[in-house]
Amino acid sequence: MVIGMITLSTTLFSQNVTVNPGAGSYPTLKAAFDAINAGTHTGVVTVDVVGNTTETVSAVLNASGSGAASYTSIIISPSGGASRTITGSIAGHLVDLNGADNVTIDGLNSSGNVLFIINNDGGGSSSTIRFTNDASNNTIVRTNINGSAGNIVNGFGVIYFGTGTTTGNDNNLINQCNISAAGGGTPQNAIYSFGTSTAIDNSGNTISANNISDFFSAGNASNGMNINTGNSGWAINSNSFYQTSTRTGTTANTHNGIFITSGNGYTITNNFIGGTAPSNGGSAWTFNGTIANRFIGINISSTVGTTCSIQNNTLSNFALATSSGATTGNGIWCGISINGAGAFNVGTVTGNTIGATSGVGSVVATSTTAGGLLVGINTTCTGTVTMQNNTIGALTCSGITAAVSGSITGINVSGVTATLTISNNTIGNTTTDNLRGGTLGLTTGSSLVSGINMPSSPTNLVVSGNTVRNLASYGTNTAGFVRGIQTGVALAATTASFTNNTILNLTSNTANVSAANGQLAAQGIYVNLGISSATISGNTISNISLTNTGVLATNASGISLSNTGTLTISKNRIYGITNASTATSVTAPGTATGIHIRGTNGSVTIVNNMISLGNGQTTNTAFIGVWYQGGGTLNPAFVYYNSVNIEGTVAAGAQPSFGFYRGNFSATAQTPTVDVRDNIFTNTRSGGTGVHCAIANNYGATASATGWGAGASNNNTLNATAANVGWWTTAQTFAAWKTASASDALSISGVTVTYTNSATADLHLNLGVTPTQIESGAVAIAGITDDYDAQTRPGPVGSVNGGALAPDMG
Repeated sequence: MVIGMITLSTTLFSQNVTVNPGAGSYPTLKAAFDAINAGTHTGVVTVDVVGNTTETVSAVLNASGSGAASYTSIIISPSGGASRTITGSIAGHLVDLNGADNVTIDGLNSSGNVLFIINNDGGGSSSTIRFTNDASNNTIVRTNINGSAGNIVNGFGVIYFGTGTTTGNDNNLINQCNISAAGGGTPQNAIYSFGTSTAIDNSGNTISANNISDFFSAGNASNGMNINTGNSGWAINSNSFYQTSTRTGTTANTHNGIFITSGNGYTITNNFIGGTAPSNGGSAWTFNGTIANRFIGINISSTVGTTCSIQNNTLSNFALATSSGATTGNGIWCGISINGAGAFNVGTVTGNTIGATSGVGSVVATSTTAGGLLVGINTTCTGTVTMQNNTIGALTCSGITAAVSGSITGINVSGVTATLTISNNTIGNTTTDNLRGGTLGLTTGSSLVSGINMPSSPTNLVVSGNTVRNLASYGTNTAGFVRGIQTGVALAATTASFTNNTILNLTSNTANVSAANGQLAAQGIYVNLGISSATISGNTISNISLTNTGVLATNASGISLSNTGTLTISKNRIYGITNASTATSVTAPGTATGIHIRGTNGSVTIVNNMISLGNGQTTNTAFIGVWYQGGGTLNPAFVYYNSVNIEGTVAAGAQPSFGFYRGNFSATAQTPTVDVRDNIFTNTRSGGTGVHCAIANNYGATASATGWGAGASNNNTLNATAANVGWWTTAQTFAAWKTASASDALSISGVTVTYTNSATADLHLNLGVTPTQIESGAVAIAGITDDYDAQTRPGPVGSVNGGALAPDMG
């Protein structure tokens, strides 16, 4: 016979206890726990909740072997024909596992009955379930756990892992539970863990497949999970974090989905953060308030030790209103932020998704302060970081008034990592302008938009195989920009490589005319590092456009660099760089460049690149294939085996165009050393009153031979109209160019060059079977043994046109 609200028995199926003194019935869970603590029930104990209980004090379960308590395991579950509730309003802990081990709370029995455990107390020192004093190897599964603790101080939560005594509270599992608010309030933390120390830490705990919702504090930072001091090695997998109502803050704070402040060895996989329903469902998770709200989905700091892994998480369906204009680090909204000195392995399997893989506006941040930054992934970590296979798309950041701009960064590196690998990420989906800062037609501020941004540099850096696409920076002020991949200014690194990345469809209407440190208004790849050596190779960069039609000396480029060490730029394919500027000054034109060099601290080798510009463009734009602008330290540029094509017809205007250009359009001659050999420079651009040359030295200035000695350029194909093959003080014919420059004695001009597809910079040659000087017309360059396709130079043996006796041009 059932006497009270809870029956203890010895098996899952019977209504009694198989160990002496046998079955017992109790009115509350506390009374049942008191009996177990007293040794009344021992061995394998089953607690069946057969009716609703109201707890007036904490139900404390002690460790087996503590006092008279002696049990092997305990299973707690609902029983009977209805759902069961254990409730109370306790300024403490409703269910307190005080050193208890091998306890299972299973809130769903075979009849489909559901168990609710609810603490309605909203005090700052309350929880619904606490693990303390080495409570380990416990399981809570399929249970509804509700509370509203933590609104007063930062600490505690609906589920609270406290301090340990010897080992910590370890190897506990919370699985398939609904963890949420109670009593009309919201908890500051849904799950909170504060261990004793690094030696006595809460470790090996697993939080999996739970719905964690409605955690919020208007006046304090709130967290779905707050894993604080004295923790390590948690597994946080397949949970959904969401808010069922709009949240309005009253005090500036950074709120988090998952917040981890210490330890190492964490695994965070397959979680969903965002929306108003599980799996990022429903409408947008919305933060409002005229204060500096900030949010981070996964915010983790790790110490040196076992690698942390953050994989396959989805962070989407957000709307954030804020007065914060934070433009650095994790900005005003960040999907994943990794910090500390530990090692991280981010997205090595299937990758994290931040935003959406199609469409626009999956994450929308609206700031009342200019420049607020929305970030996909941020790292300040000083350890080893690998970011692979992540997808970031459909992010929007803008103000609601014209002067308030918005900024976006897909991946942001704001700390000096030891070794950083960023590879095979997709930043921007296939929808036009889906990573958008500012609003076209509204924003007059300066929006800063980049795919991969590295204001702080690692010691060793690899950026490879990434796709950056459909980025837009809208704002007509003078500091905005759009950049696919960029480093900071003059930051030290030992080695760096930027290889096999695809960057396309970047656009901005900025009025930014700066070229300081090589930073232009629109760029595919920008590198400015005081590095020992670097490589930019195998990248495809296309459709980078400046759309502002003002009389502005704005600049766009495929690749730009400045202040670098020994650098090799090779086997890149660049096309579709455009600029709508209507600038008429020939000393300050709007430019569109394939490869742009501002100045170097070492030397740069530009080899085996394909660049095609001007196709279909009627604008009065200075198109330049390879531009050594000068400024800063002027060290050598070695330009070998490149194919550059400039074409199109100018509707009106006097701006020039060049295949290769040394100079800065001013009256001051630029004198960096150049070595220009074995290239094909073809310029068929026409119209307007400007000159369109294959090669040029100091256009707009009195040409200087300094740095361009006799024979500094040779064995090139220089194709342009007969009167404009080169520029040396003035436009030169081929013969006059050779005389003026004392170079190109073995070069050729006026040779028909047919490319496979100039519009897409597929500048492979279709020469037919007629012999031409282009084949085997180049000269061997020490250290360069192959071409764009990695085929051996010279070769192949038996070549139709030239016999592979010497390398081909271009």
